[in-house]
Amino acid sequence: MEAQETLRLNQLTNPPMINSDFLYDYYGIRLDDLLDSKFKNELEFSILNDYSGRQNSFFESDSINRILLELFLSEKKLLPIKFAAARLGMTKDSLLTVLGIMHEKKYLMKRDWNSELPESQFVIKQEIIEKFWSYFPNLKYVAFRDHDNYCNRIQSEISKILSFDPEPLFCATSKCLGQDPKDFAYSFCILSTESIGIRYSVWLDFRKPAFLDVDRCSLKFYAQYEAELENFLLGRKPENTLVSQLRA
Repeated sequence: MEAQETLRLNQLTNPPMINSDFLYDYYGIRLDDLLDSKFKNELEFSILNDYSGRQNSFFESDSINRILLELFLSEKKLLPIKFAAARLGMTKDSLLTVLGIMHEKKYLMKRDWNSELPESQFVIKQEIIEKFWSYFPNLKYVAFRDHDNYCNRIQSEISKILSFDPEPLFCATSKCLGQDPKDFAYSFCILSTESIGIRYSVWLDFRKPAFLDVDRCSLKFYAQYEAELENFLLGRKPENTLVSQLRA
């Protein structure tokens, strides 16, 4: 593994603190922005009133408690913008541009992104992303076949209605396998931070509470470092044929 990936693995196996580089590379959130925003006040208020006794500290020097961070996001029904963008198969910058255009055209008010944290550029209400299709009349009665079909249709409507072409975000494993068409991304690898599609996601167990979203690893990364990661597998072992193909 690269030095940064090894460092992330060490932090994951010694929870719950992660450093500021991990926070930005994976979640797309800068620690300095977090500390200077209303978000910090919301976090501290929640820790004092809702999470007392669950964990010890939230901030320590250059580190943050990722369990409390994810717990806060989950209970407030928020997504990091980076992850929200992946749910739509596009880059973070593309989603921010799309949201800005929708605000200009009065499709969506900035306060709708996140009523509690209206100035935030790093989180968004989960509900906005889950019903994103509803902002486009041509999609209101469409049954989407799968995630890839959904991303294609959403991005096509954005291009037509908003006159902006989002930069697509594809699954790193699908690209590595040379697939055409490539799978759209849905999430990110907790170790390499590369994009992951739904079918090439490997679940890992780093002792995170079961009610939080599972930690995912890309099949491409897992294939490269199976010996180091197989003890953390959650669920079935990936198909040997694919693992061998990705190692070649």
